[in-house]
Amino acid sequence: MAKYIVLGLFLLLMAGVAIYSRSRAGNTSDFMLAGRNVGPWMSAFAYGTSYFSAVIFIGYASDLGRQFGLSSMWVGIGNAILGCLFAWLVLAGPTRRITHALDASTMPQFLAKRFECPYLQSFSAVIIFLFLIPYSASVYQGINLLFTAAFGIDANVCYILIACLTALYVFFGGYFGAALADFFQGSIMIGGVCLLVYFVAAKGVSLTGSVSEALSQAAAYTPGSNGWDLVWLVLLTSLGALGMPHMIHKFYAIKDEGAIRKATYICTIFALLIGCGAYFCGAMGRVILGPEALDPNVNIMTTMLMDTSIIPEILMAIVLVLLLSASMSTLSALVLSASSSFSVDLVAKHIKTNREKRTHALLRGMCVLFIALSLAVTIFRIPIVDLMSYSWGIIAGAFLGPYIWGLFYPKTTREGAWAGLLLGAGGSLVMTILALAGVEGFVGHAPMIGVIGMLISLVAVPIVSLCTASKGHFGNLKGMKKQQ
Repeated sequence: MAKYIVLGLFLLLMAGVAIYSRSRAGNTSDFMLAGRNVGPWMSAFAYGTSYFSAVIFIGYASDLGRQFGLSSMWVGIGNAILGCLFAWLVLAGPTRRITHALDASTMPQFLAKRFECPYLQSFSAVIIFLFLIPYSASVYQGINLLFTAAFGIDANVCYILIACLTALYVFFGGYFGAALADFFQGSIMIGGVCLLVYFVAAKGVSLTGSVSEALSQAAAYTPGSNGWDLVWLVLLTSLGALGMPHMIHKFYAIKDEGAIRKATYICTIFALLIGCGAYFCGAMGRVILGPEALDPNVNIMTTMLMDTSIIPEILMAIVLVLLLSASMSTLSALVLSASSSFSVDLVAKHIKTNREKRTHALLRGMCVLFIALSLAVTIFRIPIVDLMSYSWGIIAGAFLGPYIWGLFYPKTTREGAWAGLLLGAGGSLVMTILALAGVEGFVGHAPMIGVIGMLISLVAVPIVSLCTASKGHFGNLKGMKKQQ
């Protein structure tokens, strides 16, 4: 009964957010960036909750906890240090300043205006819209696994309910509505993870008889596990965040430099708590479930959360809302990023009359379409971790090099940006197709594929820029004086 009450209260809260934020998304700029006036707490939580979804709990924490035990927590630490602390310390300020100077609201707009090439904008928009869909589908799959087990409802019904709820506050409230929802959802996530860690740790200690024995059993590797798989995952999920448009978008909207400094520490602490907490529970699940946990068909987190001898019913309800919060916040970020890329970067420039009103209406419509397409992809039932890894690899492979070098290196040429975009995304896409086709050497290596794509992008941009420096186009350097 408790889970229904807690879930009902959460749904009412999200409906309230949608109603409250409706007036804050009156035009396209407000819908996409909330007037570039978002404070540190909302910005930090928006970034952190977009980073961590049900995928980390249901997908990564279960699989990595089974294989690598407590060593899987290195993924959470890498996410916090590189994906959050480094991103906010190094990228947030320059990104906000330069995108403001260029009047860029999206990643495609930044690339087009930075390198003075409208074709970059169109091509980038297509990549973002298409390849964020499988990422979104992985989030749906993650939350569905738990909710079908908890409530016994049909998977398709679960997908539709989550989609409708996410669409509600994104459709009406835009970025402000999503950021406000993220703040509440992030608060729920922190409380839920702290309680979850306490009860899981207590159960593990009670079964083994001591803290040291529980930690010793949780730390062991499963026979046959390859440590390099863990390294690839740390790099993919940490370095990849620096090139994901829906993550970088949070830097565009933050209010000022002072807010960035505060958000840096808030976001890093948030990531440490959520990331390390999730992987700790996954590793401790092996101790609690025993031999059952070694079965790859058993989802460790779902199994533990459904067992009231491990998790009290009221905590189960809180954790269910935690995972729903994590998923909806990520989904809202994906929806906004994909829909804005398609509407503003691909279609709006071809609208000749009444552009503002028609673009705003198109944005809302594309939000709904993106959600529908993401739901359609879930029917293929590709493993959660693979879906996310392939998506991150292709998108981060496309944008990491052009974005980083374009932000800090004035001599980056238009040709260099195109090289990083095409070679990074193309390399990841080709390897992904080979993996899905069952080609030996690529199957089961989704994280490695993603990392290779990102490295190709990072290397290709400066090499091609140097080769084309004499005849290449350096683009618009507005806003870059402080970086030179």
